[in-house]
Amino acid sequence: MKHENYFQILTKPILFVALLLLMAGIFSYTRMQTNLFPEVLFPRITLIADAGQQPIDRMMVTVTKPIESAVKKVKGVRVVKNTTSRGSCGIDIFFEWGTDIYAAKAQVESRINEIKNFLPPGVNIAVEAMNQSVFPVYG
Repeated sequence: MKHENYFQILTKPILFVALLLLMAGIFSYTRMQTNLFPEVLFPRITLIADAGQQPIDRMMVTVTKPIESAVKKVKGVRVVKNTTSRGSCGIDIFFEWGTDIYAAKAQVESRINEIKNFLPPGVNIAVEAMNQSVFPVYG
């Protein structure tokens, strides 16, 4: 008998706490941000320069080296790697972790604009901050 009263007394507070936790969970669930692929910012910027049909040796001297030396002056640059082929070059700029990649991208674009007049005419340059949408996942 004594145990029955004890459980009857605790039934309502336990039910109240359970409902309170359920409501808090539903509230939290509706406010939670969800993404299939959350935005992950890599400390890397890729720069691609297209100069038509220039030979590799000329491309290296007139396009790749000036761009490389300009982007090395950006604050936070750790490593700069390039790949030069006939008429195009790809430059990967690696930054320290924790660098604001969008501010770094703006600084890289600013440096490129400073030297654009010294590059051969017709050179098209694209600057991209690396994120997971650049590397799509196919299932």
